[in-house]
Amino acid sequence: MTTAPPAIQGTIVDAATQQVTAGAALTLLAAGEDLTTTTSGDDGVFRLFEVDEGVYQLLAGSLTTTVRPMSPITRPCCSQRAQDFGRLFTLIGENDIGVPSLEDVIVKTTTTITDRHRLNLLRVFAPERFSRTVDNVLERPNFQNTLVARTSQDSGLLGMNWRWLTGQSNFMTNTVFFRDSDKRSVQGDTFPELVRCAQDVPIRADILDVREAEREYDWRGDFNYVTGPDDRMTG
Repeated sequence: MTTAPPAIQGTIVDAATQQVTAGAALTLLAAGEDLTTTTSGDDGVFRLFEVDEGVYQLLAGSLTTTVRPMSPITRPCCSQRAQDFGRLFTLIGENDIGVPSLEDVIVKTTTTITDRHRLNLLRVFAPERFSRTVDNVLERPNFQNTLVARTSQDSGLLGMNWRWLTGQSNFMTNTVFFRDSDKRSVQGDTFPELVRCAQDVPIRADILDVREAEREYDWRGDFNYVTGPDDRMTG
């Protein structure tokens, strides 16, 4: 026996006139993200097929729908990670590689300003570090790699997305972001074949010192017109 795929369906009714609303644009959201769009038929009925079980928000708009003011609602989300590969290299016996480490902090907020306006903000900060010292050089048999180095890189991203339901079958999105990255790499050389003690190994430090900086800005605006349950025009 074949089971029909889960679906969401209903009828759009104007709150003021209690009349069905044809051609209303509907957007299904989960955790502030757009999943799919459709429009109501001539009888005001809409259907969204193949929807998994869960909690969703259905955004509907029409030129004839009464819009009531509402208080802005903000939903924050934050995550943080840190990875130190030095311990992994120690575990597998590859101490000569060095000590790389990565971190990232991500903060995102979704604010429903009104039933026609939604604002998403995103902030990402991702520092990276790497160091290779004399101790790492001495871990390598026959001193095949005598270089010492230290690298630091701080990368970040700030983004904003504004969604505006402009009519019964159309909406507009504006996205702005700024990305930056600052990196410094310093490299030197050692001469471990002359001595065996790490503190006595001659070092020629800072032979190469490179600094890099990147800045990027961008803006994108899209206008979307929903022409049918499974059709959308974007410009």
